[in-house]
Amino acid sequence: MIVLLLTLALFPSETPIQQPIFQDAGRADNATVIHLDAVGSPAALAWQGYRYQTGTGVKQDFAMAASYYQRAADLGHAAARNNLAYLFQHGAGVEKNLRRAVELYRLSAEQGSAVAMFNLGRIYNHGEGVTRDDLTAVKWYRRAAALGMSMAENNLGVMYWHGHGVKKDAAEAASWFRKAAARGYAPAQSNLAYQYLGGQGLPRSGDKARYWFKKAAGSGHQPSQTVLEKLNAGLDLAGDPAIAASPR
Repeated sequence: MIVLLLTLALFPSETPIQQPIFQDAGRADNATVIHLDAVGSPAALAWQGYRYQTGTGVKQDFAMAASYYQRAADLGHAAARNNLAYLFQHGAGVEKNLRRAVELYRLSAEQGSAVAMFNLGRIYNHGEGVTRDDLTAVKWYRRAAALGMSMAENNLGVMYWHGHGVKKDAAEAASWFRKAAARGYAPAQSNLAYQYLGGQGLPRSGDKARYWFKKAAGSGHQPSQTVLEKLNAGLDLAGDPAIAASPR
């Protein structure tokens, strides 16, 4: 899976958590793709769209990507529908159309795509092309999380932290952050570390906070690297008002 994302700065924030993501539409050798493309294989069409979207073996061309994705989507290919929705959401290769993006994300999500479920949750979470609806956002995040998607698990933690679409519950937020952290998702590792550092929803533990900050920093998570440097310098961050206010 290819992901495009914006990491969290310090604990669950009010700002967009991640950009939508698009799916790897599968792999095939060129000869197979040419043959299957000729006979209208949905998988081959989706893969061709993915190649043009990402510039894999061809010059990047969003309009060509959209054309292939549309043909595959018309044949019911779930990943193609998600990826075409991504292009409509961003106006890449097609005229920006948030309503069409929502329709396509929904179709893909109803086919079982965890990526589309996440994207649909985010759409409702931030009111892009739809009226903001945190209850619906939580529903789709939860469905994606049930399929093991770490970003959805992290976002559920964000929702529980802020009480958006669910009853505010720091302990429940921590449980979702822990699930995503265990899968190696750096923003969730950072969020869990902040909760340990501030003693919010978890018993305060500097050692466990440092452990999770190190895990996140090791994955290149810059905010965690910054906090870890401060901790290593002997600064007491537990009483920092920003940390006490919320994990971001």
